[in-house]
Amino acid sequence: PTLMLASSIHEGREYVSGAYTSNPLGTSGYTGDSGAFLFYLQGLPGTSPIKIPGTQNAGHHGIYNGNSGYCPTYGGGHDLRLMCNGASTGTGYTSIGHSFQCPTLPSGVSCNTLQWGSQTFTFNRVKVMY
Repeated sequence: PTLMLASSIHEGREYVSGAYTSNPLGTSGYTGDSGAFLFYLQGLPGTSPIKIPGTQNAGHHGIYNGNSGYCPTYGGGHDLRLMCNGASTGTGYTSIGHSFQCPTLPSGVSCNTLQWGSQTFTFNRVKVMY
């Protein structure tokens, strides 16, 4: 299994989110996992943790590994991509809807800004466990 946790600061709030797949890190290219999911833990006031489930496409494109600049990347359209170059900080973006399905969210919250406060973001910590 591979579990990734990361945090970022947006408008003075710390966002903590991540992703999970039952596949081990290290396989080059895409590895499918219909049980893969993204998740949001904290950041927006009054919002509980939220699971962002994989779609049928996650069965083919659950996680991507192979580019030396990528942390684990989730989804066929890079639903969640962090660029870390081996460091614990870096940049990333979300484009949810390719291999992961946005659940019902509170009014005014977008799936692409839920996890980090912005669709593109800078993270200040990342931990990948596999």
